[in-house]
Amino acid sequence: MVGRPSPSPPPVRSSVSTIRTIVRHAVAAALLVAPALAAAQGPASTGTVTDGVNDLAWQVSVNSGAFFNAFLVDPRPGVWEANSPGNYQWIGAARSGSQQGGVPDGAARFAYTYRTTFLGTDLASVTFRCAVDNVVRSITLNGVTVDASCGTFHFGALGTLSGINAGLNTLQFATAGDGVTDGLLVDFVGVTTTPEPASLALLATGLLGIGVAVRRRRAA
Repeated sequence: MVGRPSPSPPPVRSSVSTIRTIVRHAVAAALLVAPALAAAQGPASTGTVTDGVNDLAWQVSVNSGAFFNAFLVDPRPGVWEANSPGNYQWIGAARSGSQQGGVPDGAARFAYTYRTTFLGTDLASVTFRCAVDNVVRSITLNGVTVDASCGTFHFGALGTLSGINAGLNTLQFATAGDGVTDGLLVDFVGVTTTPEPASLALLATGLLGIGVAVRRRRAA
C-alpha cells in the first residue's frame, strides 16, 4: 500500500522575509515621526541653563520690582533638597539666597515671582515637582492657576501643566520668604506630546506600507 506523500514544510524563508519587511516598515515609520516628537522639550528645570552663576532660563522679581536673571544659590543650605547638576539646582534672588534685612523667623516679608518661558509646540502636558523656601503662594501658566504646590525644603507631590499653547508660554511661581536663604527648585520630569497632523500622516503611511507588504506576501 502506497502511503500519502508527507505534506511539504511551511515556507520558512517566506515567513522570515515577511517579518523582516514588516520590521523595516515599522522602523521607517518610527524614524519619520521621531524628529517631530523630539522637538517637544518643554520648559527648562531650574539651574540647568546657566553661566555658572546665573540661571539664563529663569528670571525673578523681588517685591514686585524689575525682573532679572535668577542666581544659583551657593552654598546650598543643608536642609534643602540636594542639587543634581545638569538636572536641577536651587535658584534665588541672590547668590546667597538672602536679602538685606532678612530675619530667619519664617515671616513672609519678601515676595518673589519666578518666571520662565517656553514654546509649547507638540506639547500636551508637562509633569513637574518643586520645592521652596519658605512658601509658594501660587503657580500660574499663562495667567491661569495651576492646581499644584511645592514641598518645603524638599520636593513635594508631582504636579501637571496642561492647557499649553502651541506658541510661547509663561510659567510663574509666586513665593514668599523671610529673606534668609530663600529659594526655588523645579524639576520637569516628563512631557506628553501631541504629534502634528503631518507626523500622524507619516506614521499612517508607514503602517499602510506594512499592510501592503503583508497582503503581497499572502497573495504570493
